[in-house]
Amino acid sequence: MRRILVRGGTLLIVCSVLAACGGGSGTPAGSSSNSGNSNPPTGAAPPELQVQEDVPILEGALDLKVTSNGTYITYAALGTVDDATQFYQEQLAALGWEQKNRQDSGFGDSITLLRSKPDQNISVTIQSVSGGENIKVLIALSPK
Repeated sequence: MRRILVRGGTLLIVCSVLAACGGGSGTPAGSSSNSGNSNPPTGAAPPELQVQEDVPILEGALDLKVTSNGTYITYAALGTVDDATQFYQEQLAALGWEQKNRQDSGFGDSITLLRSKPDQNISVTIQSVSGGENIKVLIALSPK
């Protein structure tokens, strides 16, 4: 099951967006009911917002953008580069992504984490914007 943590007022925004997109059908996005009906679930997120299960998204993600094939994901969030880095280091390890380099590489107020699985590579770049209170995250996935 895909879990995206949402903080404070962002939950209201997400719920409003989901309701406007038909997300209030009672069937979780990406799942189907046991009614035997072969129709696709009505609450499924549009293809451009599909994020694969083993790619974590930071709590409070704003302006989430995903390419139609899911290989590039960008979003903004409140927080620091250090906090986001710790989140991604822990979550990627927990989801089976193996660290490629001895250390994650950083420059200034940004850092890039490189991880891999047997069939895929992931790059997560986190950078500070607007004086360090906001961050921008870029995730790139590529097949091996």
